[in-house]
Amino acid sequence: MQNRKPRAPLSTCRDRFGEFLDSSEERMELLVRILDALPVSITYVNPRQCYVFCNSTCEEWFGRRLDDIRDRHVNDVLGPELYEEARHGVESALAGEAVSYERSVPFRDGTVRRIATSFIPHKDARGELRGFFTLEVDVTYHNECKRTEEKLQTSHQQLLDIIEFLPDATFVIDRERRVIAWNRAIERMTGVRKSEILGRGDFAYAVPFYGRPRPILIDLVMNDRIDLEECYDFIERKGNTVFGEVLVPNAYEGKGAYLWGTASPLFDVRGDIIGAIQSIRDITDRKRARDALLESERQLRNLSAQLLQAHEEERKRIARELHDSTGQSLAALKFYVDNALDMKERGKPEEMANCLDRMVPLIQNAIEEARRIYMGLRPSILDDLGIIATIQWYCREVQKTCPKTNILERIDVQEDKIPEDIKIVIFRLVQESLNNIIKYGKAERVTISLVSASSTIELIVQDNGVGFDLDSYLRTENRNRGLGLAGMRERMELSGGTFSIQSVIGEGTTIRAAWPVSVRGCDARPCRASSYEPP
Repeated sequence: MQNRKPRAPLSTCRDRFGEFLDSSEERMELLVRILDALPVSITYVNPRQCYVFCNSTCEEWFGRRLDDIRDRHVNDVLGPELYEEARHGVESALAGEAVSYERSVPFRDGTVRRIATSFIPHKDARGELRGFFTLEVDVTYHNECKRTEEKLQTSHQQLLDIIEFLPDATFVIDRERRVIAWNRAIERMTGVRKSEILGRGDFAYAVPFYGRPRPILIDLVMNDRIDLEECYDFIERKGNTVFGEVLVPNAYEGKGAYLWGTASPLFDVRGDIIGAIQSIRDITDRKRARDALLESERQLRNLSAQLLQAHEEERKRIARELHDSTGQSLAALKFYVDNALDMKERGKPEEMANCLDRMVPLIQNAIEEARRIYMGLRPSILDDLGIIATIQWYCREVQKTCPKTNILERIDVQEDKIPEDIKIVIFRLVQESLNNIIKYGKAERVTISLVSASSTIELIVQDNGVGFDLDSYLRTENRNRGLGLAGMRERMELSGGTFSIQSVIGEGTTIRAAWPVSVRGCDARPCRASSYEPP
């Protein structure tokens, strides 16, 4: 861009400042200097539409020197195209009316800029038109700034709209910790509307969660010196972002919830923190599911340990019974066989016969003991006659050992409608239930029902014993409480069934197990009931 052409200095005015105001020439010179200094293109045109004056800015922008355009018609200087654009302004000014508008004008440097042009008529004291001024202001930068500002405002509004409709509860604070955004999700979570909290500071954003103003996760990204470790169940920092998990009692209008928070700082173009944003997600269901999974894993570990212990105990019991009963019987048999052989060698047949006679009860006793042991492991009657006969047999065996307990069977299902893979499960549930009732329940009456209903087979064991506190039992961490309920539940889960227990202290316990199997089409069968009264 060419430098402005310097004009003659005003050195002659320095020594007589008080006089030049009375001189028309000096006043005119001062006016010219002022007009030259303005960053506005100014021209003056007489009523014949000939140029009389232009300032230095006009020469700088458009390359029009005063010496070149003086007394030349506007149309000759601008050219037909630009003159046509300016015609309305020229005619309005010559008619004595001021007019302004914007237009695009080519500059001397080849650029096309947006110019705000004003045509201002000039009249003398008598009101006669002397000419008009043309003032042209470069508004390109101003328009760009305006468009940039509009774009920024649009972007800002779009950002607020995005935050507004985020699925996670989200809020934003500025450098002074005043709330500047509060979306719909956090309104639902806290019950606080944005109109009630926007612009508020002093930790107001914490009140809906904790009932009082206090630092929370978002404050960690604003101030590293705040210590919130003990206030959160979990807290971690990765770069500029902070993560945290905590139980918030006041969330959802006092219902409480486990919340997962993520807070990050907001920076300007220079990298200075100008605020922070925090998103909050309700993880209550996930937390409970995770806790339930951990509890299941803990129960599984306990069950596995108890199962190993039970296996060892069962091995010890079998070994002890084999040693104490079968082993002694076999030792006695060996003694009598040795005696019988000795009597034979001595030629004493009567004594040998006596030895053999004494062996018969011992053999019978060994058979009974072996039968008792293997029947305890898996009753052969289950494979030979089925689950219905096995339940009846086992109830008779229990009745023999506990004559004071009345056991009633109610069976309303056909044997061939019960899947083979759940028969052993049914037997073990009956076995474990009766063992618990006899050992702990102190019941006078027990009812065992095996029925088919719709598309399920259901086993119900109900007693009128002392009952127990189920919640307290399940919370107990005693690893020595045995397999019991845990073993029953484990068997049911493995067999694809459902399992439930109801117990009331002083009123007894009811155990229900059900399997989703198809029993439709089975023949109607009357309910068989057998009770065992004490002698």
